[in-house]
Order: sequence, then C-alpha cells, then structure tokens
Amino acid sequence: MTRLQRILTHQKQHWDQLLQAAAQNDTAVCPQTEQHLIIRNVNGSPRYYVRNNENPRREKYLSMKKDSACIQTIAQKSYEQQLLQTAQKQSALISGFLAAYSETAGADLYAGLRDERRALITPLEPDYRYYLEVWANVPYEPGFFDEHMPLITTERNERVRSKSEKIAADLYLRRQLAYRYEYPLVLRDGDHMVTLRPDFTVVSRQDLCIYYHEHLGSMDDPKYVNSALERLRIYISNGIFPGDRLLLTFETKQRPLNDQQLLPLLHRYLL
Repeated sequence: MTRLQRILTHQKQHWDQLLQAAAQNDTAVCPQTEQHLIIRNVNGSPRYYVRNNENPRREKYLSMKKDSACIQTIAQKSYEQQLLQTAQKQSALISGFLAAYSETAGADLYAGLRDERRALITPLEPDYRYYLEVWANVPYEPGFFDEHMPLITTERNERVRSKSEKIAADLYLRRQLAYRYEYPLVLRDGDHMVTLRPDFTVVSRQDLCIYYHEHLGSMDDPKYVNSALERLRIYISNGIFPGDRLLLTFETKQRPLNDQQLLPLLHRYLL
C-alpha cells in the first residue's frame, strides 16, 4: 500500500465511522423528525420557526424559552442528515479512486511493452527494473573510512561501517530493492547548504518514491545521540519527516538490529 493509499484509506475509515455514529444517534427529543428549522434575524435577535414537510408553506414559531429542546433537536437532526450525505459521498469518492488509481501506471505501461518496442523508447517514467539496473549502479565518490575501521562488506561487495548496515544492505539486495549506500544528499541548513550521507537511499516498489533510511546504531552513546538529533533537525527543516520519507531504525549494545526489525518497515513503505 502506497503513502497516498494509506492516507486515503485512513480518510475513508474516518468517514465510515462518522456514518456509523450518525446512523446510531437517533435520540430525538422532539417527536417531529421530518421538520426543517428556519432561523430569521428580527431586530438583531434570532427567531426560530419550524416547517413541516407535509405542509411546507406553513411555519410555526418556536420560543427558545419553551421549545429549546425541540429547536436543538431539529437543528441536530438536520446537521446529522447533511453529515450522512457528505460522508456517503466522500466515502464513495475515495472507494472509486482507490479502485481505479495506480501510482505506478506509467511505469507499468512501459514494463508491459514487448522488448523490441521498449528498445526503441526512452521512458519518461522508468519501471523498477531501471532503478535496479541503472539507478542503483550510478558511480559516486564513497564516504571516508578511517584506516582503523573494520572491513565489513555486503553481498554486493560494497564497504559499510557496521554489521547492522550490512544486515540492512543485504536485506535490500535479497528483496530486490534498489538502493545506494551513503549517497550524498545536499540540503539547506539556514543560510547555507550542507551535504548529508543517509545510510541508505532506497526506491520504493510501491510508488517509485525515494526514501532515506538512517540507522541510528549507538543510541546508548549521548554524544552520538546529539549528533543524530542534529541530522534529524536538518532533515525535518527540509521537509523530510520521520515516518514519511525518512525511515529510522535504532539499536543499542543490548538491542542489536536484526532482519525481523527491518521487515515490517520494508513491507509498509518499500515492498
């Protein structure tokens, strides 16, 4: 399920809950439910009248002192009927949209062409095969490794900084997710630009959107935590929010990272 589908599904649940609440709320104080409340301003004060559906030309005056419960009930009923209609319309619109819309329709169109035809075309929206074969293999200058750091390599034969990053990289590879390790990302920080290197830059199979995965691997080190918070501040100030396009994983010495912690994240955002 893509980000847009999650948002719309949540909105549909909201409207459906309102439908249930409005349908169950049938505690009328005034027995006449098929009535319309009319409010007129007379000399700066509201006057209340009720009109019956059976005789729409006839209006009956209601006093707020004597008939306040009836006035409020008719107003509430009218509001709930309008809310029911609105909720039904919105829920149906979302259902129709979700049934028809595909965020990868353009890529799917290209992927569905015969090989001979694809060879003649430069796609405006590439399919996921492009990200696996081309995008993931773009050459770039890797980050600096201190000579005293242990040599840890992934199944793709790239050097990473920790066993946990190797776990993540190898899982991405096995799940055929296109990723780049520590690919430079230039962001604004106040009046100047800074270059961050997210641990992983990953393309989602769901919607072909780019996500940034930061693994915060020393959360029991206060100095490391302060540095991580500073990086998060920069991400957020550039509109890259945790749980949206920024995926975060954590570990301490007592709680190391493993595949089972990563898989729910992958299924929600990437697979």
